[in-house]
Amino acid sequence: MSSPVAILSRPDKVHTRVQELHGTIALDTEFHAEARFQPELMWIQLADEQGDCLLIDAQVEENTRAVIQALENRDLLVHAGMHDLRILAQTSKPRPRTVFDTQIAAGLLGLRYPFSLSRLVTELLAETLPSSEAMSDWSRRPIAPEQLAYACADVAFLHPLKQALESRPPKTALPPLHECCESLLEEALSESPESDLWKRFHAAPTLDARGREVLRRACILRRALAVEQNRGERQIYSDSSLIDLAKRQPTTLEELNQPRNIPRKLRGDLGRRLVDCVVEALRVPLNDCPPSLHSNPREPECRLLLEAFSEHCFRTLGISPRLLLPSPVRARLASDWAQGRPLQFRSHWRRPAAGAQLTEL
Repeated sequence: MSSPVAILSRPDKVHTRVQELHGTIALDTEFHAEARFQPELMWIQLADEQGDCLLIDAQVEENTRAVIQALENRDLLVHAGMHDLRILAQTSKPRPRTVFDTQIAAGLLGLRYPFSLSRLVTELLAETLPSSEAMSDWSRRPIAPEQLAYACADVAFLHPLKQALESRPPKTALPPLHECCESLLEEALSESPESDLWKRFHAAPTLDARGREVLRRACILRRALAVEQNRGERQIYSDSSLIDLAKRQPTTLEELNQPRNIPRKLRGDLGRRLVDCVVEALRVPLNDCPPSLHSNPREPECRLLLEAFSEHCFRTLGISPRLLLPSPVRARLASDWAQGRPLQFRSHWRRPAAGAQLTEL
């Protein structure tokens, strides 16, 4: 699929050309995220319903602002738009009128979530995307022809994909698809409090109260260092190092360095700060330490039953398990179930879609 392409680098041209786009605007971005806490935006791609495509140089910050301003109160079309909306929000939060996400919509209409764009294009349109240039150097100017073809295809196929998805009748009652997409994007974009970062670790439920407090403090320290240095959190120190710290709880550098395979960067100033996390955590009264993630012994069993329930709903209702019961929703329901509280969906789209099945469960 080929479309007319305009490559824009001047903010005044960007604003004018975006305003000229017709109907729903397809959006995608290219960025460099490796070794960074905040990804660096390189290009913004836009396409309208008539096939016009704009490739906008996002290395000029005013261009990004112009795009966000021009998208105000427009209908937006994305694929896995969480990443694009999050990176644009580093400049200013986009405020479109509606958002339709083809990856989310596919997961609500009988396809597994998350489907890649290339797989979805093949599955629904019997087309093939250009070979991936996602990991190429998007900072170079001028853009290479193969990069241009890849970047434009990412938005050019979104309009026919939306039409193909809207022609598939849902197997269960759903609000308008764009409302479901917006609700799920809002969930994905909501930031967990820093004090809850420790809960993401698979080993967190196995820790004692002191270990949970150590892990909580070490996670907050790692996040602060990552933001300060604009580096990936795991580049500061690994997840396994955090769990090791929470389990062993060393109170001196000598104890921290006891395993011979301890990473070298934990033996200097950073090691001292981690030991301080442990010492401060050990001073916290037990009752003030984070509670166990499984406060009720029935919770693990309830989680497993809910996972089976979500797979059953996928077969019968066509909603992908990762959309119907993402981890936070499953954890809340498991806690309610284990404690004898009624099982109820809070999301406005989950209630009509699978509320009756949840009640039966």
